[in-house]
Amino acid sequence: MLQPNHSMRSMKLDRFCLSILPRIDENIKSLVVESAFMKHILGAGNYPNLTELTFYDMDKKIASQFFTDNCMCKHKCKQQITNLTLVINESDFQITSADYTQNVYSVILSFFVNLKHLTIVVQSIVKFYRTSRNYPCLSLHGLPTETFYSSTLTKLSLNVIDLNDVYALLDGHLKQLTTFSVEVEAIQDPVSISNNHVSSS
Repeated sequence: MLQPNHSMRSMKLDRFCLSILPRIDENIKSLVVESAFMKHILGAGNYPNLTELTFYDMDKKIASQFFTDNCMCKHKCKQQITNLTLVINESDFQITSADYTQNVYSVILSFFVNLKHLTIVVQSIVKFYRTSRNYPCLSLHGLPTETFYSSTLTKLSLNVIDLNDVYALLDGHLKQLTTFSVEVEAIQDPVSISNNHVSSS
């Protein structure tokens, strides 16, 4: 895993990307990368066998710049990646969960056309109405049902606002889903679920 810190200079990053990665890219099946280095690392090799990605410190700004059809790494990621883990570290605490779902989570799911496993881990903890909450959870409230759709996804792990989001995710728009792990922030419906977790496989 490559992360930015005060001791890493651009010369070291350039050497890693220009001299090391091109020599070993055929052997790489999985990458764990700080989001700030996505373009550098993914642009350094062809990665013909790369199928798994983990991005740390992902936020809306990075997602909007990277997960587009104009991305220079489109040909490596869009078709090849089947297993994706996102560690969200969002600094914009004013954005709503519904907006984040539509402009980040939905965009990412649409970008990776052969994605089978998706895990979204929320890194930031903020104060919200005097309570600590994971931010931002997925929320489909008020959004079209096709907002979060995939014909290939078989495994999904993420946080949602409430049980209505669970029901929306299981309404048939993820038809290949066989493993579903979700942490529910608020359970308001009279459904018995232990420890605020729903898991089915």
